[in-house]
Amino acid sequence: SALLTHILAEAGQDPTAFIGGIMSSTKSNYRLGNGPWVVVEADEFDRSFLHLQPEAAGITTIDADHLDIYGHEEALAEAFAAFRNRVSSSVFTATGLENTTAIGTAGSHAWASDIHPENGAFHFILNLAGESVQTALHMPGHHNVSNAILAASLAHFTGVPIEIIGQAIESFAGIKRRFEYHLHEPIALIEDYAHHPTEINALIGSVQALYPNEKICLCFQPHLFSRTRDFMNGFAESLNRAGQVLLLPIYPARELPLDGITSEALAAKMNNASVVEKEELVAAIKAAKPDVVLIVGAGDIGDLVPTIKAKFA
Repeated sequence: SALLTHILAEAGQDPTAFIGGIMSSTKSNYRLGNGPWVVVEADEFDRSFLHLQPEAAGITTIDADHLDIYGHEEALAEAFAAFRNRVSSSVFTATGLENTTAIGTAGSHAWASDIHPENGAFHFILNLAGESVQTALHMPGHHNVSNAILAASLAHFTGVPIEIIGQAIESFAGIKRRFEYHLHEPIALIEDYAHHPTEINALIGSVQALYPNEKICLCFQPHLFSRTRDFMNGFAESLNRAGQVLLLPIYPARELPLDGITSEALAAKMNNASVVEKEELVAAIKAAKPDVVLIVGAGDIGDLVPTIKAKFA
């Protein structure tokens, strides 16, 4: 939603927007405009997206999540199908959802080719509705390129030419807590909101593409006891891809503890993890002597970033 808002603004469409994250350029998740389009980040949590009736929509993923709300994956899929039926025109997605416009694969409505990391950005060719343009995204990662393809499809739907879309993707400053750099030297310090195994996999893959020979220390605060329970094995598998993992205790948010669901239980399923308290994290990072530090999670782990940054800056 942030990138789509940026593209529409760069195209002179002056959108109003309610964004899921804080845009780095405006330091806000809200934009008041006078143009014809309103951009809204729809959320499947608590089924709130079923109150919307959009003209067009993009669906990034239908990964199992919020099972504390839905109970099982079939109910989640049914909710997305119901959302699709509330859209009056086009729905763009790479999820394979029926009665939508497919994107993301060669020959579909929109896809990326020649994707490669260079100077901290992911460069690629945007192929869209029979046209193509070279561009670069300064939020690294194949998952972010996929999001850019989705935003480009929606912007094109509103009438933005592909050349302006490509320029706007390249000038996009990013979103707070989404592959957000806090340091480049003497270490790379990156903060990311990832809190699902799929997101963590994508994050680690992006970092390894940019820093293939560097030592990575990933600091992760699991979010919700129910999510940790539901995806315990998935978290262990994805986090095992990092060089070293420091786990904080689970951030409870709206939940009470569940028997046997702890960061220690998660660490026991891994071969590269240890559990530390928040006040121990900085010392544990220093002891690891990493080249790249990732601060990951949807809880309050981000509050530690200024302290970590001060120790290395």
